Order: sequence, then C-alpha cells, then structure tokens
Amino acid sequence: NKGALTIMGAMLVKDAAERGGEFVYEAEVLSEIVKGNAKVSKELELIKNIAVTGIPTKEELQNKFADIYAEKYAKVAEEIAPKDWKERIYQQIGKIIKIKKADEAKASFSEEDRAWSVVSDFVNKGEIKRATAIAKKPLNEDMLKNEKFMAWLDVAEVYNNFYDAISKISANTLAVMKVEFLNNKK
Repeated sequence: NKGALTIMGAMLVKDAAERGGEFVYEAEVLSEIVKGNAKVSKELELIKNIAVTGIPTKEELQNKFADIYAEKYAKVAEEIAPKDWKERIYQQIGKIIKIKKADEAKASFSEEDRAWSVVSDFVNKGEIKRATAIAKKPLNEDMLKNEKFMAWLDVAEVYNNFYDAISKISANTLAVMKVEFLNNKK
C-alpha cells in the first residue's frame, strides 16, 4: 500500500532528522515514494532543502536559548549583586530569614522580563513552536531586537517548519488512506 509506504518514509525522515546531521538519503527515499502527489510537493521541497544541513535537536535549541537567556540576565544579576559587606550579610541572612529594609521597594518585572520568562518556560518544556509564536508577537519587540535571540529564532523556525511539513505529509496520507478504505468498502 502506497499510503503505508509514505507513512514509513515520513517516519524514516523524522527519525534520521532527530538523530542529527544531514538526512538527504532519507529525504530522497520519501521523495521517490510520494512522487506525483501535488498536495505534498511544497512540504517535500522544504524537507529536501532542510535535509542538506539537518535540524537542531530539541535539546540543542533548549541549551542555546539557555545560554542567550543567561547572558542577558547575567548583567541584571551583576547590577543587583551586593556592593559592600553589609549588603552581603543582608543577602545571606535573607536566604534564611526575610528581612526588608524600610525604604526597600517591591521588585517589579518589566514586560520584557515577563516575555523572556514566558518564552523560557515554553522552551524548557520543549514546546518550541509555542515559544516562537509568543516571541514573534509585536508586544515583544525588545526581545526581537536581540541579535543572538533572532539567530536562535531563525533556527527554531526551521525546526518548526520541518515538523509541520512531516505532519502535513502524514496527515494527507492518512486522509487518502481513509478515502481509499471507504471506497473499497462499498
């Protein structure tokens, strides 16, 4: 059954991509299986283009984002680091007992900090697609000005596009198989 072969080919491509590195051979096998299916030609071309360089693993995306996040907030940590011995003592005691100075204002997070935090949470959960969707919202323009983050976002988009293409090929094939099954049942 051609549908079963297509599903197996898509899974072969997905498995090879998840192992890391290029997967040109597997993409060519899938291409031969779905030859002539115009409904998945766009997705197949995308997969063949991505196959040359491969996609990053989810862990690689998480680690790279963690580096960018840590670099961004390392500066903040330096700014709030204790300046003298009294501050260091307050900080150490504060870990055990909560002590507030009379003139200390409550810490508030900026919208940018919240955006970074939300995106970080989704990346850490492995929800790369949701993280990129939130990051691209117009409200997060400060985040989108960070060059290293934008480079990460471009790579994450390739990752998302690959999985979307595999999903569309599989869904199309399953739909065709269902129609064939119903036609044969009559």
